[in-house]
Amino acid sequence: MATNRFCVGRLEIDHLSDDLLIYIFKLYRREYYYDTWPWLALVHVCKRWRCIIFAWPHHIDVRLDCKSGMAVTKALDVWPNLPVSLRLRFNHLNDSGGGDLMAALELRDRIVGIDFSVGLSKYQLESCAALMQEPFLILRTLLLSCFSEDPPVITDAFLGGSAPRLQKLRLCRVPFPTLPKLLLSAHDLVELRLEYFTSTGHISSDVLATCMSVLPRLQYIGIIFWSMKSIPQFRIDACPLPPTRSHLPALATLVFRGFREYSEDLMSRIDAPLLRCLRLTFLYRPIFDMPQLTRLINGMEKLKSALYASIDSHKDGIDVSMSSSVDGSLFLKFKCIGLDKQISLFEQFWTQCFPLRSHVGELELSKAYNMPKDQQDAVPWLGFLRPFNALEILYLHDEELGMEIARVLGELSGESVVEVLPMVHTLNLVQFGQVESFVTLLKPFTDAREQSGHPVTMDWRDV
Repeated sequence: MATNRFCVGRLEIDHLSDDLLIYIFKLYRREYYYDTWPWLALVHVCKRWRCIIFAWPHHIDVRLDCKSGMAVTKALDVWPNLPVSLRLRFNHLNDSGGGDLMAALELRDRIVGIDFSVGLSKYQLESCAALMQEPFLILRTLLLSCFSEDPPVITDAFLGGSAPRLQKLRLCRVPFPTLPKLLLSAHDLVELRLEYFTSTGHISSDVLATCMSVLPRLQYIGIIFWSMKSIPQFRIDACPLPPTRSHLPALATLVFRGFREYSEDLMSRIDAPLLRCLRLTFLYRPIFDMPQLTRLINGMEKLKSALYASIDSHKDGIDVSMSSSVDGSLFLKFKCIGLDKQISLFEQFWTQCFPLRSHVGELELSKAYNMPKDQQDAVPWLGFLRPFNALEILYLHDEELGMEIARVLGELSGESVVEVLPMVHTLNLVQFGQVESFVTLLKPFTDAREQSGHPVTMDWRDV
């Protein structure tokens, strides 16, 4: 086969050294961060490229992607002894859907990735665990999910109790109570997701924090509880603060869904100076008291610049999201029925995290359901709006909600007119049908702001 020649200035690509070609291949690989990169096209360019790629597969992440539905054994016979990645594409209640993939687990010295995240049956998970009792020394990615209501418990013999090269681990409804022992060996771990684990796989917050302290490269952690039965009940005030905290130098993203008691105890045990993204969902508690969350949020440097905020009320909960101009983000969801209770609960949270509201420059408010008329007066809108002292632009995406805001602002008098939302200059009305009614209710406020030298303009559009 003739060598292809691609001119780069005065240098032809076939004159480049092997090291430089490998570097170029690495750059090409980065363009396919989330996908399998097309190394197959490169091995067909010329014999030299093929020899380089097959000689250094780990350097440029060359792997054979074996998916369910293909002849895995035949594919492994065709190619050289390259690293192998296994991916189950569909669910079957018996072994026929992934028999070849299960058999390929015996190639433990070649497997770098296992993606069984679509959901294994109980039998498949048992078979998988039985074939993974020995160390997988080059395994970097392990994604396991089980859709059985009675999943088997993974024992400490899994992976031989060691995962020195593991970088990404996701367990969904896979009980693994001795997981901490494995994590203590996974010093290269970058991403850890423990999702919907049951009470049989429960890991206490203090044990989890201890494990995280020996993972210096950990950037992402996600913890999602299945239900109230997933976690033993305990009182947060009965848990003394730890004398020292686990330092997580690389942690950038923390995702949590569950109860504040667990999250508070976990957060009391960690320091994350580079944290830039928090996504938290709390099951309902009538009183919000989370000093450790407040400490963590106020320590996020990425949230100390101007913020864009969005608050969305649903029938069963309320969401708030914030993003900064320097790539910081915060998302919180509270499960709670009733707009008055939702706003009151968030008032408690925002009172504790007051510095956040002082940085909000743009705010969107929306509501996805109709609230009974006899409950509208109970919503503490004035107390909710008052601390937004840096807000410049307010977006209202619901007509009923907008009318309530207009009524509250229109009833202000005296110094309150300039004390509430003192920096706001624009109200954007989205999908409003009764604009004239809104303007009428708000007119005392806009007239007073005009006289005070702080005018407020209105804009409306159908989106």
